[in-house]
Amino acid sequence: MRGNLTQNNRIRPPSRAGVLLLVLLTVALLLLPGRRPVRGEEPTLAPAIQLPPPGGGRQDRPLARWLKKTWQDYRYAGLTEKTLSIGGHERRFLLYVPPGVTGASAPMPLVLAIHGGGGNMWSFSRFVDFRPLAASEGFLLAYPNAFDKNWNEGRVNFLPEHANLRDVDDVRFLTSLVAAVGKEYPVDAKRVFAAGISNGGFMSQYLAIRDSGTFAAIAAVTATMGEAVAASFTPTLPVSVMIINGTEDPLVPYDGGEVKILRTKRGRCVSTAVAVDKWVTFNGCASPPAVAVWPDVDPDDGCLVTASTWSGGRAGTEVVLLKVAGGGHTWPGGGQYLPQGLIGRVCRDFAATTVIWQFFRSHPRP
Repeated sequence: MRGNLTQNNRIRPPSRAGVLLLVLLTVALLLLPGRRPVRGEEPTLAPAIQLPPPGGGRQDRPLARWLKKTWQDYRYAGLTEKTLSIGGHERRFLLYVPPGVTGASAPMPLVLAIHGGGGNMWSFSRFVDFRPLAASEGFLLAYPNAFDKNWNEGRVNFLPEHANLRDVDDVRFLTSLVAAVGKEYPVDAKRVFAAGISNGGFMSQYLAIRDSGTFAAIAAVTATMGEAVAASFTPTLPVSVMIINGTEDPLVPYDGGEVKILRTKRGRCVSTAVAVDKWVTFNGCASPPAVAVWPDVDPDDGCLVTASTWSGGRAGTEVVLLKVAGGGHTWPGGGQYLPQGLIGRVCRDFAATTVIWQFFRSHPRP
């Protein structure tokens, strides 16, 4: 194992009676004076655990504190926070183990769900919740936490406080995470996968490039790869890849160029087409791809999905591009976590969480 694994707190789900009581008390609280929810108010990706404000106010009341804790326990049920010591840094991740699984269970897949820049493992476990699938399909699930909220995925010209200018080795962290979980639970080495959004999507591709022997398949949402990474593209083994990108992404341009958040530049990336071609060529997939336009399930979302599949790659690999025409910097089937004017539209025609898992399930390493 490449790091020392320690376990912190496991969050257990409250009883049904506790949840019912929570709902009733929440309704009661809403009838008290104070700020009510605003219709249409946008959710945010704020840190999952926040301290109550100093001084008075409803949040200081014991009942409100109990409600908050119970609600957090409900949202994070089954997640265990763990730490690894990597390169002088304490690195953290959340682990979900399906009910009944022990070290003596049959080998099972492991999925890494990698948050985007500025996020954290707690918020991403809420925003992209793989737990129901992990429980029903039988796979281990890890939500790693980035150093200073950003992943070192080979893109240059990040802001100076970010991981890539502090010599943080996130490839080592994430591969060590896989090894550490494998020492505690029965990880099937042929079924280790990684999926991420934005900075986490760049990281999932970087993982497959730098350590293709560990990951059988990866998925990247609203992400391509940095220009420097593409220029030195040298995986060692074929990897199945799914890329899900929106054509109207205002942060990571579909056709490549400068990645921007408002006016802040975050390095340059190649186009979606170039990233796809890198994997198609390396894997030895057949061209042209099979192309299918998916049903427009929600005509009001302003999006249309075209799936292109390059099959016949070495070791049975495939490359799939889900081109979301009209889609923004969003997780299809997920929430509108920021206003549409900032991040674009959310596609409602499919659930990326389900589609990604189906892709992983179909692409183990031989």
